Amino acid sequence: MLMSYDKDNINPNIIKTLETKCLSRPEFTFAAVERCSFATKFLFMWVKAMMDYYRVFVETKPLREKLVAMRKIV
Repeated sequence: MLMSYDKDNINPNIIKTLETKCLSRPEFTFAAVERCSFATKFLFMWVKAMMDYYRVFVETKPLREKLVAMRKIV
């Protein structure tokens, strides 16, 4: 499921919930998660990567839309 996750269509509410309920807590760090379990460490890394991807995807959306429009012209 993680390999086929549709990262281009992440619900913004999920990102907001993660930021407000989990990642905003000072005790919720990579080091703390790493001490919990081996699997948890990698799930944390995956979630963090998806959140970073989401931010870049949202920030570059106008550029991608402009590229599509320019390709239609050419």
